[in-house]
Amino acid sequence: MAKIFIGKAKKGQKSFQTDVADSIYARALGIMWQGTPLRKPFNRPLFFAFKREATGLNSTHSLFCFVPYDAIFVGSDWKVTEVMASIPGWLFWIVPRRPFKYLIEMPAGWAKKYGLKPGIEVSLRQ
Repeated sequence: MAKIFIGKAKKGQKSFQTDVADSIYARALGIMWQGTPLRKPFNRPLFFAFKREATGLNSTHSLFCFVPYDAIFVGSDWKVTEVMASIPGWLFWIVPRRPFKYLIEMPAGWAKKYGLKPGIEVSLRQ
């Protein structure tokens, strides 16, 4: 488990706990099947780190996702490049317009709750 901090480091900075997809299994499974009898409810974000900054190579999907979610795409400079809110399940291909190196999948509505939008700086601490 890790913590995502939002904005420049300062006292009272907003943050939230996140799981880290740090194995091949965790990366492949992602948030699929969460909220079903097979897996616990989706109540904590999941952080992905890709090898390089890209768009199509780092694309995602929502197949076998039974709950909507927000996708936060973050560049190698740790600034949010794009936010896709309330992505429905069962989309085959989700590709943002701008390159990204990190992805945070979070329960629908959390991006707005935490004020995540393009240009906002985030950081990860494990």
